[in-house]
Amino acid sequence: MEQADSPISSQLVTSRVLAGSATYEHTPRERGLSRGRNRGLGHISQGIVAFPDDDCFYPDDLLRSVADIFDTGVDGVAVSQRTFRGADSMLRWEKNEVKVTKFNIPRTINSSTIFLSADIVREVGTFATDLGAGAGTKFGAGEENDFVLRAISVGADIVYRPDLFVYQADWREELPPAEVVQKAVAYNRGFGRVLRINRLYGQGLYWIIRSAVGLVAALGNADRRRLQWAHLRGRVSGFMSSPRR
Repeated sequence: MEQADSPISSQLVTSRVLAGSATYEHTPRERGLSRGRNRGLGHISQGIVAFPDDDCFYPDDLLRSVADIFDTGVDGVAVSQRTFRGADSMLRWEKNEVKVTKFNIPRTINSSTIFLSADIVREVGTFATDLGAGAGTKFGAGEENDFVLRAISVGADIVYRPDLFVYQADWREELPPAEVVQKAVAYNRGFGRVLRINRLYGQGLYWIIRSAVGLVAALGNADRRRLQWAHLRGRVSGFMSSPRR
């Protein structure tokens, strides 16, 4: 993932997947992952849109499998994410095939694992520029969750397939402990804010309580305790932010 203070380029795949056409635009004078993506969205004409991270890898058959699922008439496909060792990466992914809803997004969505039809992307609009890496705010993530929530609100039918996956390292295993804590706070602030601005009050309370329980359970382990405390204070801070976009 890009650091929050680094210039972000727009890296966007807009294609009929099997045809292999794509557009790449570099915007070095603009900061923010969401701003970069929004610049790229202006190039969309048709087909399937994906948002791969610069350090993720697609298995050889992934795009063909995704295209086949789109042929069934869905508006979007979400897949899981794994480390190169085959373990879950970044999230505790849902194990069963499900329809993506506002309730299971935290278990089924990451930016590099979503594929949406160009029609739905155009209807949703753009990513929230106050969310995500490099946004210049304290909300270091959540822009993809917010985008998918808005897609669902306009009727998008998105299916989650756990048997399909993207390879990407888990940053919690890659970074020094101090950076993991810092990133966890920023990411969870973004998560909490997405729940607030989309009026998911019950979910916000659930995830805050879950972090509090996790903190108590981790009292005997210093590293886990620091991480759970980062989750808790980030989620509370984000959820208590202004409800206005």
